[in-house]
Amino acid sequence: MRGAALLLVFAGLGTGGPAPIPPSEDPWYAPPPGFESATPGTIFRLRRAAGNLTAMYNSSAVYNILYRTTDSLYQPS
Repeated sequence: MRGAALLLVFAGLGTGGPAPIPPSEDPWYAPPPGFESATPGTIFRLRRAAGNLTAMYNSSAVYNILYRTTDSLYQPS
């Protein structure tokens, strides 16, 4: 489940809010038990992204989304 949730994560540049930590050190990225049997696209977690990503992307809010997807070998990811 490493790559699936990295959509809007690791660019906490600038000021504002806590700085992001690497996914390998953030328990938020641990997949829930049984994630493999969930339908691709199922959202497991949602949170506001750390750092000042709203200024970087000229948006009012930026979120991290942890969801079930499938890799290039059609395996759960």
